[in-house]
Amino acid sequence: MKKMRIRSVILVLALFVPVKQSHGQQGDFSEARIIVTAESTNQLLHDAGFRAFEPLEQPDENYPAILIDDDVTFQTIEGFGGAFTDAAAITFGKLPEEERAQFLKACFDPVEGNAYNLCRTTIHSCDYSDEMYTYAEVEGDKKLKHFTIEHDLPYRIPMIRAAMDVSGGELRFFASP
Repeated sequence: MKKMRIRSVILVLALFVPVKQSHGQQGDFSEARIIVTAESTNQLLHDAGFRAFEPLEQPDENYPAILIDDDVTFQTIEGFGGAFTDAAAITFGKLPEEERAQFLKACFDPVEGNAYNLCRTTIHSCDYSDEMYTYAEVEGDKKLKHFTIEHDLPYRIPMIRAAMDVSGGELRFFASP
């Protein structure tokens, strides 16, 4: 088997930006802005301008294509969001109050932000924690008499509560060990 070495990677990112109409009316998604990044070139996040979408009857199977049919659904999207990890919460806690408010609004505000509504958090520490810990540090404590979330009280719990306030309480969580 012949080994090949990849010498260059080209990343093309299409940002779907609504075309602005006059007088601030809602735009449509009839074109995309093309951003190109190519290693070892001067094209690093190079704005290649806009390109209009063209009708496509049957895609050529020799080229990759993504087809979206609004009438066919395969699964339900439960929500969108991010993760409440120690790293995120500690960094968030160190921000000035105004920047924390901007961040929360951008992520969780249902009108002026991304309206995140499904977020992950960890049970115990994870690879984004500042230290290794569990909520039940005492070995053999099957009745969880020594169970505590003390580690999460300074940063993670306040961040979660602030996000819930901004979202109007519409956050759902997925907790994983």
